[in-house]
Amino acid sequence: MTNRDVAAGETITEADLETQAVPKAYCPTDAATKVSDVAGHTSLTTQTAGTSISLSSLQASSSPAHITSAIEDGHVAIALSLDSSKSLSPLLRVGDRVNVMAVVSDGATSSAETVCANVKIIALDSALSGSPDAGYSLVTLDVTEDQAAAIVANPNATLTAIPQTAEGASDAE
Repeated sequence: MTNRDVAAGETITEADLETQAVPKAYCPTDAATKVSDVAGHTSLTTQTAGTSISLSSLQASSSPAHITSAIEDGHVAIALSLDSSKSLSPLLRVGDRVNVMAVVSDGATSSAETVCANVKIIALDSALSGSPDAGYSLVTLDVTEDQAAAIVANPNATLTAIPQTAEGASDAE
């Protein structure tokens, strides 16, 4: 919870936070449980001092309320349709990081290259958390505008999974 009122649009710092035991009945279902879930995130709503913080009220949280709240500040969301016979479906989860690769050609030769590296998956089909059990055909990525342009310029892009780091492990929880 915050130790002061935090306005919508304001970034919450560790100094703004305190932890307290609160009965489950008084917490939102997606209440933050760790300082690291909240610190550094922009508040989408006014946070009243002394009340539990809902993860869906934070920009780019692990439990967004909708796609636009899943995107980091200054980024955009772009969706890729996957060919199920050549994709990683159903192996990826929301929060995983991937590289986007495409075959590029100069007219004489072509080669595969990474057009976007280490981008975060923010949705699988319409799921904003976890991974659908039956697989998925649409992956939504959190990218910069330049990365989005690179993906659009290469419509036959494919994803490659990258190893999870200690920081990525906490993102995927």
